[in-house]
Amino acid sequence: MEVSIDVLSVHFDAEIWGPIDPNSFNPSRFSGDIKRNPAAFLSFGIGPRSCIGMKFALIELKLALVNLIQKYQIFPGTGFPDELDFIEGGFFCFKN
Repeated sequence: MEVSIDVLSVHFDAEIWGPIDPNSFNPSRFSGDIKRNPAAFLSFGIGPRSCIGMKFALIELKLALVNLIQKYQIFPGTGFPDELDFIEGGFFCFKN
């Protein structure tokens, strides 16, 4: 018997990703303060039969980033601070 999971229903479930609307961008939802089931975000699946392309996709992402850094010069925008204050343990590692 084949069993499949409706991933979109899990990714946009208000009970899992609430109390803020799951359709809105909220980076603090990944801060680690709220404990969620590890299967709540199924980008590559979970368990021993997860996506075999996961490691390949992560390597491709790193190679694409290296190519961008090699080909282009990156400069800070106007009003950007000279130094960033880092916060450990968060999804994003810097504060405004």
